[in-house]
Amino acid sequence: MGKLAIPLACLIWGICGWKAHSWTVDQTLQRTRWEEQLTTLHEARTALAAGGTTTAHETLRTIPPECVPHLLLCLLIRQGTPLDGTLAAAEETLRTSLHADSQRRNALAGVRATVLIMVALPIFGILLGIVLGVHPLRFFAHGGGSLALLAGVGLQTAGLWWIRDMVDGLPSPLDTSVSQLPLLAALLRAGMHVDDARAQLPPTPACCANLLQLSARQGAPIADQLEALARDRQRQALATCEEAAQEMGVLLARPLGVCFLPAFMLLGVLPTVLELGGAFFHIV
Repeated sequence: MGKLAIPLACLIWGICGWKAHSWTVDQTLQRTRWEEQLTTLHEARTALAAGGTTTAHETLRTIPPECVPHLLLCLLIRQGTPLDGTLAAAEETLRTSLHADSQRRNALAGVRATVLIMVALPIFGILLGIVLGVHPLRFFAHGGGSLALLAGVGLQTAGLWWIRDMVDGLPSPLDTSVSQLPLLAALLRAGMHVDDARAQLPPTPACCANLLQLSARQGAPIADQLEALARDRQRQALATCEEAAQEMGVLLARPLGVCFLPAFMLLGVLPTVLELGGAFFHIV
């Protein structure tokens, strides 16, 4: 078992590192997709404004369907409705998503730094032991040292998953229920009936049901109110996320105390203390 402890610990560390890397890459790819979609929408608006040789149908093919449904764009083109307002609303939605993602990253910057330090501490402890003339790898390869190694790696793994669950449990900084309201407001400004506009978009949140009913029955202009509602709900989502992230900074003491500090003692301190202490008492 002792000879297998070090390869097994390296395997566990490798799997955890790969999982953490994949999770980070997924978040980065999502942000990259938003940025690419924003660039595509801006170029489409520029092409439409320039007039040139680019037709509305050619521009339509370049617009990501997750930003503006193609059926909706085809309907607007058939009706002769200018697309600029609709594309501008889609751009605003993407900018809101990017801003919310940036706010979440900033709120979790302290958490990420703390986790990186606590994960790296055992490695620094092992390197320090080597500098002091201790042989921690030899210690981990035999007897109780193997148990200490596996226990330390297991505690670090548990701590990482614990923090991952805490981060995943944070409220989203983006209120997706109102993300389509700016687009709906742009369609209403373009002259589309509220029922026709709603039929082309995902379901609207219950908070704007009264406004939509008022517009459907009396034709009341509600585009400004929809945009104001979307901004208010988005500000509330950001504030809730920031508050939860600050609270997480306090709750982070739990995995640090239960998992990471004991892991540091087992991996970075115990081999050095036992070997140096044994050498000291042997000299005495």
